[in-house]
Amino acid sequence: MENELNRWYKKLWETKGSRFIAAKRYERHEKWSTITISLVSVYIICINLLVFVPNRPKILSDINITLSTIGLSIIVIVISIILNNMGYKHLSNRFHDCGREIAIIYDKLCLLKIKSENVSLEDLEEISTEYNSVLRKYNINHSSLDYEVFQKNHIKDYPGIKYSYLFQSWVFLRYQFDTLGRYFVFILIPIALYYIFIKHST
Repeated sequence: MENELNRWYKKLWETKGSRFIAAKRYERHEKWSTITISLVSVYIICINLLVFVPNRPKILSDINITLSTIGLSIIVIVISIILNNMGYKHLSNRFHDCGREIAIIYDKLCLLKIKSENVSLEDLEEISTEYNSVLRKYNINHSSLDYEVFQKNHIKDYPGIKYSYLFQSWVFLRYQFDTLGRYFVFILIPIALYYIFIKHST
């Protein structure tokens, strides 16, 4: 019974933590996707304002400016459609609510561990029923990245992970790329292209 109690303790602890991490990850997606769309929209406005600049290089001709703004506008529309379909804010809220409900079951199990000698099979069956009920209610699952971030944050509790420093570094880089990297690409590409055009024209 003690082993089963510890198994459920670890399972609820990891699931609860991973769900909160997933909620935070999708929250960052929501934040940076909004920032990306806003910045690209600013780029479009700035490029349109170039028509008022005298003595522009040939690369910044009216036709090139028009094509650039059309291209960036298409990017904004595509990103907006994709993000709307992803529903990051909705997913973040669902993962957070799921984590909170699992946390309630986890706290209940913690109280049972205090009096572990009096824990019965019925107590664990009740925990199992409540846990599976929450999973069916939300019908979502965190990714392997969320679980690995949880392990990274509690690395001392996972002595079986070899080369823990490399593991932590790898997970950190994956998380940053997942939540920031793709947006930085959209943010920096227009700036890089503009720099190349200007450099090429001088």
